Amino acid sequence: MASKRRNMFYENKKQETTEIEEKLSWKTTNYRCPMRTEAEGAPRCLDSTWRAPFRLPFMTVILCLLRSFTSRSIYDVLLFRAALSSSRSLNSTLVDMQLDRSQVVRIVPDGFDPIGYMREIASDEELDDPFMVTDLTEIWRQWNAWKSICPNVHPYFQLKSNRSRPVLEVLAALGVGFTCSTKVEMEAALSVGVDPGSVMLGTTMKLVNHIGYAAQAGVRLMLADSTEEMEKIRRYHTDPKLILVVRGDKSGEASEEFRSLLEKADRLKMPVVGLSLQLGNETSTTVNLVTTAVNQAADWGHTIRTIVLTPTPHTLDVLRQAGELAESSAGRKLEVVVQDDRLLVEGATKSAAKVLALTRRSNDPLPKCFLNDGFYGTFNLARRRHCQRVLGPAKPLHKESPTGDGECWQVWGPTCDTVDLVGSGCRLPPIHPGHWIVFSEMGAYSTTNSCAFNGYHPPTQYYIIQDTPWRLLQSHLTLTAVHKSQAPMP
Repeated sequence: MASKRRNMFYENKKQETTEIEEKLSWKTTNYRCPMRTEAEGAPRCLDSTWRAPFRLPFMTVILCLLRSFTSRSIYDVLLFRAALSSSRSLNSTLVDMQLDRSQVVRIVPDGFDPIGYMREIASDEELDDPFMVTDLTEIWRQWNAWKSICPNVHPYFQLKSNRSRPVLEVLAALGVGFTCSTKVEMEAALSVGVDPGSVMLGTTMKLVNHIGYAAQAGVRLMLADSTEEMEKIRRYHTDPKLILVVRGDKSGEASEEFRSLLEKADRLKMPVVGLSLQLGNETSTTVNLVTTAVNQAADWGHTIRTIVLTPTPHTLDVLRQAGELAESSAGRKLEVVVQDDRLLVEGATKSAAKVLALTRRSNDPLPKCFLNDGFYGTFNLARRRHCQRVLGPAKPLHKESPTGDGECWQVWGPTCDTVDLVGSGCRLPPIHPGHWIVFSEMGAYSTTNSCAFNGYHPPTQYYIIQDTPWRLLQSHLTLTAVHKSQAPMP
């Protein structure tokens, strides 16, 4: 009987070995031997017909055994690193391993300039698609700046701004909470290991199935600004905790509408644990509003523990105001939370777009510049914000750029659709067709709003992180790390 079980064990391992070899395309009759040079920093092939009849099957057997005793994530990392050692490109390795590029982050030295990496990507003359590079180090820096300004204010990141997994993993590793509006966003937040108690369903127009999912997932914090919303939450959530929206009246105190919400919560037997209000007025006015609202909630038997602030606009100066509010509320033991959709992530991403054509017609008010990225891609907020703010600082990616200060252009996307206007009067550096332009501060609302209209796919995303933040955060991250010298990128 023992012999039979042993034979079955070896048969199963043999089958797994075959599957893995097929998955990674490891051919013992045609294996490419890699060799690295300091100058190239990437593997090159010495002999495309070099044979290794013993090494690769042995490696796959070892990996099969590890699969039996390790978690799936560790197993995938081991396979991924083994695949990289075969000098195959990163793109083909990702396809074989069924890994998305968003699961891979490239570790770079401290002080690394992303522009140089973007030049490396754009050096491919056949590349026509736009791309983005996100330096996760910048998120770490912004979080440190946040904590230095107001250490007693806790950030809650709004996923509507950026939902990419590497960004969420870094934010989660830093202890940031998350504000979600939908089931998809809650799934994204919880998938990176965030405690459900640090997730808030922060929209006042919730769908019924989203409330039901929150109840199943353990997300209890619910934002409400009307009695109808409160009734819906009570009906479809088994154990909610309410955060009520507070608006001030002319005297600066909580309005009559807030009192009716407290009365409704008492009738529905729903605990109110927090208040939500806009931050942008004078600090004294905000403190007075919070004080009266907390006292009114106490009269109805509710203990307020959290104050959720939404700054308008999202700047570090407004953040200092939140810090003043936190200091004034210290005696009440209130946790002050600021919802953020830009400060932490906006500066982390740079976008690269290729100039497709430049036209000058006598009846046009401005010359037109056509890019391979537009309103349906990265620049989808052009109609909502000032052009220069949307495009951010622009610089040429090509090394040999024409001299001069540039000129103002009417910038269009590639679709030839009348809506695909990025902006008018946008100053760009001196450019020619085929040049690449880099736009900074593109980490917020650039990917979450993009689509594949007309068959143009959203920009390809690349992620890097410098060595110091990686060493500090790696124990909290599940991303696959690729060191700069390990594999050719992209």
